[in-house]
Amino acid sequence: LARESAVLWVARREELGFPLGVWEPTPTPDPVEPKGAAPTGAADFFLEVGTEELPPADVASGSEQLAKAVEACLDAAGLTHGGVVVGATPRRMVIKVKDLVAAQESKEERNRGPPLSRAFEEDGVTPTKAAMGFAKKNGIDPAALEKDGEYVWANVRTVGRAAHEVLADALPGIVGGVNFPKTMRWNGDATFSRPLRWLLVMHGEYHLPFVAVGVASGSTTRLLRNSPTPTAEVTSSAHHSSLLEGDTIEISFDARRDAIWSAAEKLAASVDGVVPASAGESGGLIDEVVNLIESPTPIIGGFDPAFLELPKEVLVMVMRKHQRYFPVEDASTGDLLPHFITVANGSVDPDVVRAGNESVLKARYEDAKFFYEADTRKKLADFKPELAGITFQTELGTMLEKTERVEKLAPKLATSLGFSEADAKVATEAAALARVDLATQLVQEFTSLAGVMGKHYATREGLDAPLCEAIFEAALPRSSGDVLPSTPAGIAVAVADRLDTLVGLFAVVGAPKATADPFGLRRAAYGAVQALVATSSRCDLRAALVEAAALQPVTCDMKVVDECLEYMT
Repeated sequence: LARESAVLWVARREELGFPLGVWEPTPTPDPVEPKGAAPTGAADFFLEVGTEELPPADVASGSEQLAKAVEACLDAAGLTHGGVVVGATPRRMVIKVKDLVAAQESKEERNRGPPLSRAFEEDGVTPTKAAMGFAKKNGIDPAALEKDGEYVWANVRTVGRAAHEVLADALPGIVGGVNFPKTMRWNGDATFSRPLRWLLVMHGEYHLPFVAVGVASGSTTRLLRNSPTPTAEVTSSAHHSSLLEGDTIEISFDARRDAIWSAAEKLAASVDGVVPASAGESGGLIDEVVNLIESPTPIIGGFDPAFLELPKEVLVMVMRKHQRYFPVEDASTGDLLPHFITVANGSVDPDVVRAGNESVLKARYEDAKFFYEADTRKKLADFKPELAGITFQTELGTMLEKTERVEKLAPKLATSLGFSEADAKVATEAAALARVDLATQLVQEFTSLAGVMGKHYATREGLDAPLCEAIFEAALPRSSGDVLPSTPAGIAVAVADRLDTLVGLFAVVGAPKATADPFGLRRAAYGAVQALVATSSRCDLRAALVEAAALQPVTCDMKVVDECLEYMT
């Protein structure tokens, strides 16, 4: 709809003769005039690609791609060096090369050509086409060919190019060749994760001139936005490092991580608390925060203790997912404390930043409290009819219809897995309630809490513990590396739900193609297989898929079943 509206708008403006004018791309300025002399010996080299703030995942991915491309270029060109170091922040990707040689080594080669009998005419002097072609290929005059033995030879001397010349030719392709999941256009057809704002490349004290992605290289870098001098001239790699250090910009991932974590632990200890260890693990919140700032300034804040009446999962999710705050827990009990740690960028007024973040978090918690109170006025089962208003897939019906299919499939699957009759009964009850929390206000606002809130509401009602656990486990695993269902009922419902998804969508849209998987079929398949393998659960998967296919509202023949089976195994 947005695309159609935009096309229509352009068509109407064209009919009116574009009364507001026609946009034209900004001309690319000339690259920097080389400053300083090109190095005559080994000297440090660096490349800085300056952008608008990059998404956290693109900071790591883009800088890694740049580093590999630069190193590959140097190796291919025979330019020796003392090592490549990569660093990046949301606004810059920096590749540093230690002691890069000034130029390629000159080479002398002796290349063998055609036999003498084919290289010259009968007079033994006039070169044939074969000899002339060989001479041209090696860039020498045919008269310079040497007769030695039964062949002619070409003695070729290749003069090594200066390193800055090699790199100036290669860098446009290196910078423009970085791939991102999503890109932007900002001036013509050039694309990048976010708009490029500056390029700075130096070898020793020499500035390399080139143009990449519509941006010309310059002689300046940019510091923090609130710096007294946000732009600075750079004279060397060492000078560049000192400028960033002087403005407290840290391009090292590890150094930023250590600084943030160390400060966060101290701030948490100041209120007799700790930051959960999970936040500092690989893949935890720390990985995202590290790539959101370039000059970390951790600040501790607080919130009204009355909000601690809300489920801990809700409070922590709002802090982590929406605000990128580190929660603070009691070291002995693990209970949440009414404090959080945020990380500001650069030199700030801590009191102003603290007050602003506390205000935002309060508003978020007020919303969560409102939704929670509204949800708890009803029993969990009372939300089930509302699933009829949530579409699973146009041809496969609503989430209510999907729930009813899984409700029929789960006990059959539990029996085939060898679980007890009691487990099969729990699986049936859990399947009826597993997706119900999707209709609650809290989960509709905070979708990552699906399953978590189902278990919470069920426990709050006083439902049996095995049933509550199975409701939660039905959503597992939610992502790669997540916990897996472990109870018989939880395994049966989790696998049944994914088999229903796979069979139905294979029949309607087919198997995933290449990297395109809009319905998350890979995740569904991996989740089902992981749940079975991790618990050593065995069943006739083909028979289970046939059962799932029979419940679908669309035709699912044996071809669909075979495709699903092949995909899963």
